[in-house]
Amino acid sequence: MSTKFTFQGTRIRLSTDFAGGGLTRVEETAPNVFDCWPYLAEEYCDGFFSLRSLDGPGDTRDGANFSFLFRLDGCLNQTVTLRIHVVHERLKADDVSVVYANPDFPVVSDDGDHWERVPRKRLLGGSGLADERIVVAEHSCRQDTLWVSYQYPYTTDRLRRFADRLAGSPFVRVESAGRSTEGRDIPLLSITDPAVPPAAKQAAWFTGLQHCAELGAGWGIEGMAEFLVSDGPLAAVARRKYEFKLIPIVNVDAVAEGRGRIHRSGRNLNREWERPDPVIDVGSIRQTLDAWRAQGRAVDTFVDLHGFSTRDGTWTAPVLPPGNFSPAQAQRYERLLACIKQQFPQIRYDSFESVGLAAGAAVRTYGALGLSIDGWVFKYAGGQPPDLATHYTGGQKVLPLPEIKAAAVRLVQAWVDFAG
Repeated sequence: MSTKFTFQGTRIRLSTDFAGGGLTRVEETAPNVFDCWPYLAEEYCDGFFSLRSLDGPGDTRDGANFSFLFRLDGCLNQTVTLRIHVVHERLKADDVSVVYANPDFPVVSDDGDHWERVPRKRLLGGSGLADERIVVAEHSCRQDTLWVSYQYPYTTDRLRRFADRLAGSPFVRVESAGRSTEGRDIPLLSITDPAVPPAAKQAAWFTGLQHCAELGAGWGIEGMAEFLVSDGPLAAVARRKYEFKLIPIVNVDAVAEGRGRIHRSGRNLNREWERPDPVIDVGSIRQTLDAWRAQGRAVDTFVDLHGFSTRDGTWTAPVLPPGNFSPAQAQRYERLLACIKQQFPQIRYDSFESVGLAAGAAVRTYGALGLSIDGWVFKYAGGQPPDLATHYTGGQKVLPLPEIKAAAVRLVQAWVDFAG
């Protein structure tokens, strides 16, 4: 599990002591050469990285931290070498190995907002845990500070600044979806045309970052919000037809503390929604949904966004079988899925009951048309990526942020098409 610390090297200081910062361990093996571990040895299980077994209550290995974000200070005109210890090859093609099997890993920034790939990279065999590999990245620093992340980071500070910027819009209410286990606010962005009465429009709920290393979901929801407050005609139509209820970060504690995918309790937030005793974060959001319905408002559609496409760029969406809906609802559900498919032709729908998941609870508890969508980030030409030893210096990039936000606009278009 990642921790907050400051490490003083020979010339450069490395820190994770800020919102979103996280790394498990670092060693300086030579001046400006840093070995970095996103996770600990005990987060391995039977030769596999313990990322898949997210349902075992009390299993502290569940959802082991695989993300990282740290800052280097004092590095102006210095060349730094980062040796990042990861695992790859025993994980299957559609598994979380896609986190590391992309040529952008890691990404760096001079200001914490604008990110770029590191061009000088190579892959070495590890000498420790099973299937360990070491990604070696060299970077010549242009500023005194360098930020390093496994993927474009979406942090609680980023969301706070974004919400403050939106707060001046006449179409936005910055609200609270509840409180977290550690007492943090869970921001809720409500976006609509206030001139249209509530009875004349639908409510579309979107959540993101239950698994807080799946950062594409945060950027995607930000892209939706950014577009919805714009002056474009599609945004104006969307505001008239819907009230959008956007929760960019559900797992605010783990995001702020840089814990990667896990919650403080070791429980998977996306298995808590139909439990009688959910973790505080999920229970608090459920109370907000209950209060919404108590006001006579429907939860018309509900989408839980996750962060990765498959290696060939396919988005995946667990959808509930028809038996969860009335005949009329089932017809509307099929129409919604068709509208999404029109905007995202590569999306793959998989029938799944979603017991305990946000999408399942949205359908069974709140009567919504609910589904999960996993996408946003990885883009490959097709099939398996090339040999990992050469992949880090070539291959297609992770979707740049403008493309992630363009996908968010297509999602809004799907909802407008669905409303008719």
